[in-house]
Amino acid sequence: MSVTTIDIFDYLFEASFVKMDIEGGEWAILTDPRLKNLRDIVIVMEYHRVNAPYLPAREAATELLTAAGFSTGYGSSNYWGHGTLWAWK
Repeated sequence: MSVTTIDIFDYLFEASFVKMDIEGGEWAILTDPRLKNLRDIVIVMEYHRVNAPYLPAREAATELLTAAGFSTGYGSSNYWGHGTLWAWK
């Protein structure tokens, strides 16, 4: 079975609000250097331990988003180390 992939940044540059819940796939987006080039966008995301560049995953997500120029908040974590987080700029 093959799966077609797309470059999400082709769409993110046009978006103003993004809900991201991709079961560990968020790390490829959060570590992409193009994240810093997004403007006027709100991201509501679920982060996961799977594929996180380091743990705790919430700290990794917050630091990556902050480094890309986002403000973050309104998050919650569960006992598995997954959680939700809002980011905006």
